[in-house]
Amino acid sequence: MHVKQSPIHYSNWILFFVGYICFLSPLQSQNEIQNLKDKFKEVGFENIRIMNQNDTLVFCFEDRTYQWKVNGLLKAMELSTSIYPDAKGIQFFLLDRDIPKLSIGLQKKNSKWISKVSNSIDNSWHKLKKEKPQNKSQWKFDFIPYTQFALRNTSFHKIYRVQLNFAPAVEVSPWKGMRFVGQYIFPIYNDLGYWGKWVRPGIIMVQQEFKPFDRWYVNLSWGNYSNYRYGAVMGIRHYFLNNAFAANLQLAYTGKSYYHNNKWFIKEINQLSYRASLEYFLPYYGLHIELGYEKYIADDQGLRFDLSRFFKNTCVGFYATLIEKEISGGFHFAIPILPKKRSKPRRLRVRLPYYFDWEYYSRTNTNRGQYFEIQPDENRIENYYDSKYIETQLKINRDEK
Repeated sequence: MHVKQSPIHYSNWILFFVGYICFLSPLQSQNEIQNLKDKFKEVGFENIRIMNQNDTLVFCFEDRTYQWKVNGLLKAMELSTSIYPDAKGIQFFLLDRDIPKLSIGLQKKNSKWISKVSNSIDNSWHKLKKEKPQNKSQWKFDFIPYTQFALRNTSFHKIYRVQLNFAPAVEVSPWKGMRFVGQYIFPIYNDLGYWGKWVRPGIIMVQQEFKPFDRWYVNLSWGNYSNYRYGAVMGIRHYFLNNAFAANLQLAYTGKSYYHNNKWFIKEINQLSYRASLEYFLPYYGLHIELGYEKYIADDQGLRFDLSRFFKNTCVGFYATLIEKEISGGFHFAIPILPKKRSKPRRLRVRLPYYFDWEYYSRTNTNRGQYFEIQPDENRIENYYDSKYIETQLKINRDEK
């Protein structure tokens, strides 16, 4: 008996492909997204958000695992391009306390991924931030054993007087943009006199950062700072002219705070100081140029010019000041502290500082040109998010042509 077979119509194939696109492709995409999230968690990245926008992979993360932020960006590129090799494009954002600092775009050219870095945060972030973050950074404590080293030449019979302190600190971010630091200072060796021989509070402060507009960052701080100051500080930073320049303004309203003979003395807040400066980075030479005008804590004021050279994740620089017709100057540096990768953030983590920084100031009047730091990790590379510097280092390390 002959059995008549039904012909296979083109409509059946069309339905098959429609079903594949509607059901199997989204499932595969979700699996890839979850796979990338799991990889990021294994590395130690936090505040992870990932989505697919018009065949472009878009994600963000915060990195407190790698000592140099460029290494964290390179790792994110390696993982994302390996899981999404055929993506139309890749865009991601580097966060700090869940606030976007950098936008990095990857596009394929001659089968090679080429990176572009910007301080401008576009509309992709506004869509991405609605996603629920995974592996949040909030309420994770870091115990950091800082050291403090100071020397001063103030007498003829002794070349230098030295002070060395052990100054551990606890840091935590309770919510978006917020940072709390609590530090205590334990003298190891003190040859400077003053109040340096006492076990005393160090930097104890709370800081809230905001991003009101694109390329604008504002932070407000209250607390006890270095150089015996306490009070309120506001900082503003703005990138402009295609992110080539950055303008900075810091306003501080402070009073004197010191610890002596096991007593903590706090004087009236009555002193206004400020710093205003312009920055420019020359990528080809790795040079950071900064010119500013400052009013210091002794009510003296003047100009300051900085010239810093970046050697990968090390910064060395010189500076000059003109204060009340007197020219002075000095040098500063920030060098990385090994290892290159710290343990993953957890509820309580003990880690070494990322950098050791130091500044030397040569002047005849020791009361002039004095300012203060508002956080223990204040240096010229750790919180430096200049897009030209980051892009240059990414291209060098990825051998992009």
